[in-house]
Amino acid sequence: MSAAESVRRAESTDPNRGAWLSNQGSALLARFGHSGDPADLDTAVAALRAATAAAPGGVYLSNLAAALITRHTISADSGDLTAAQAAARAAVTTTRVSPMRRRCSASC
Repeated sequence: MSAAESVRRAESTDPNRGAWLSNQGSALLARFGHSGDPADLDTAVAALRAATAAAPGGVYLSNLAAALITRHTISADSGDLTAAQAAARAAVTTTRVSPMRRRCSASC
């Protein structure tokens, strides 16, 4: 089943909806890289925004930031750059670092 089909079949309350939307957005972003079709990029941004609304989290926010930076590079829209910066900051603040990683970062 494709990412788009998974999203279409998912209930709005499905706990996996955010993951499926993020997968769909990431796939569309990759396709844009090959096709150059701006519709793929716009649809990727929309799917990734929906993913962050469905399940806020660092990975989804990071994916959204990447798509927005890509779109800013193409369009020079300062709104996309501002939104990408906000998403990247939110990704950092919402990502939990395990105690083990903290110890290793401090001493490794």
